[in-house]
Amino acid sequence: MAADTSVGGNVTVEAVLLPASVSKTLFGKAISNQYAVIELTISNKSQDATLIVHSIFIDYSEWLLSGTAKALAAAGLPGQAVPVPSTANPQPAEPATFQSFQSATANQLASVEYRIARGEAQDAQAWTSRNWTMRLLQFLGVIATGSEFTFKETGIVKSIGAFTGQVVPAAQVLWPDGTVAQLDRISDFGFRANKVIPKEASDIVVAFFPLDRFITPELKKLFLASPAVFFVPAAALVDKTVRGQIIGVLQRLVGAAQVRPDDSVETLLSNSKIKGLLDGISLNKIRVQVGGVLSVDIDTVPAKIDSVKLDDPTARWDGTHPITGVIHGSLLSNGQPEIDESNQYGITIDTAPNQSSSDQLRFTLHLSGTVAGGTVLHFHVIKAKYSRSIDSGPVQITVPGSST
Repeated sequence: MAADTSVGGNVTVEAVLLPASVSKTLFGKAISNQYAVIELTISNKSQDATLIVHSIFIDYSEWLLSGTAKALAAAGLPGQAVPVPSTANPQPAEPATFQSFQSATANQLASVEYRIARGEAQDAQAWTSRNWTMRLLQFLGVIATGSEFTFKETGIVKSIGAFTGQVVPAAQVLWPDGTVAQLDRISDFGFRANKVIPKEASDIVVAFFPLDRFITPELKKLFLASPAVFFVPAAALVDKTVRGQIIGVLQRLVGAAQVRPDDSVETLLSNSKIKGLLDGISLNKIRVQVGGVLSVDIDTVPAKIDSVKLDDPTARWDGTHPITGVIHGSLLSNGQPEIDESNQYGITIDTAPNQSSSDQLRFTLHLSGTVAGGTVLHFHVIKAKYSRSIDSGPVQITVPGSST
């Protein structure tokens, strides 16, 4: 049987959003303040194929705050009206069409590649509090050393020497630079195009989604301070530190008259419309998707034989001329046809590689004698890989002609 090359049937993805405080420690402040950092565990369960990851993106078409008609309808809010023809515009605008080599995205946001995130973090490295302080100390030390000739007091000159030779190096040891390790983590775990996940294996990939692309400044502050508000918004009604902010969001969605600050949690959650809104603004509505292909090493996968056809079904199997034919199927490349009864009837097999492909395998049978009509032969396609034989399994054909 041919290998299943469906990505959806062989690959699983588990995702977890890293809070800003965790992202800051792992990847630096520049990354934590600008990106939603999501760790993905990508598992390739295929026994035959390697997963090549092409893209990672989020689909927020079902998120209420995206404003799509689908999301609004799911939350019980009126969606966008269908465009009505007018005198100035008698025909509504038609959706754009694309050629077979073109594609478009809608309500999707791709992860930036690790080199982009690393470049941003590397540029910000020079302006961290630690590195700014170290450079300031070194600057002062250089200025003081260059001004030694203006001081006659021996104590001041010695103090300058101690500052530049001992204080500055000691400060660098006391306050180490963590950005080097942060840059290395981005290189090690950050999403990169064409990342390979071996068969029956899994790996960790960290995706970086620009916050300013899909979340507004006020909501961004709330997200960075407490991302749980956007995952369990009902819990934010209980927590008085963020209750006022979530109430404000609900009021702007449905009006202050329907949501009052002094309403109890029970009152708010008993309102089906409010429950729909809370469910709609949850980030659980945003899906993380992984795109890629499964690449099969055809030399390690058994060939699949669909049929064996002879070029001339009326040819006599009397050994006076070769018998030619073709094996149809899949994953036939680099395969060698064999017949179980070849030794019994003195049959040797040649192939024509220049006329063969993954879907067909041409062969020529040389007979040392007559093979009676009606004889049943069992064809196989054998592949040799890593000192082992990979057998397609037998397919029967019957030698043409009467057994008498």
